[in-house]
Amino acid sequence: MRWAVVIVPLCWCTLDTTPPYEVNVRSTGSSANDEGYKIASEILRNSINFSVDPCEDFFEFACGNWVARHPLPPDEVSYDQFRRLKDKMQEEIRSTYVTVRQDLRLL
Repeated sequence: MRWAVVIVPLCWCTLDTTPPYEVNVRSTGSSANDEGYKIASEILRNSINFSVDPCEDFFEFACGNWVARHPLPPDEVSYDQFRRLKDKMQEEIRSTYVTVRQDLRLL
C-alpha cells in the first residue's frame, strides 16, 4: 500500500509531462502531378461503372468495369489487381530472361 502512494503520483507526473504527439509532414508539392498518382487514378477511374447508382449496387458501381474488363481466367478461382500485376511482372521477367539467353548464344 505504501508503494501505491509513491507510484501513482509518479505515473501521474509522467503523463502530465509527456509532450503532445505531433506529425511533421512536409509537402514537396501537389501529389496530383506525380506519375504514380496519375496511373493509380486512371486505374481507379477505369474500374468504376458510372452507369450504376452506388446506392442501389455499390459493388457494381465500384468494381463493375474492372470485372467486365478482366474476366476470371479458367484456371483461377479468384483474380484481382494484385494477381494481375504479379502475372504481368512474371511475364516481364520471363521475357527478359529469354532475351538475355538469346543474346548470350550470339556471343
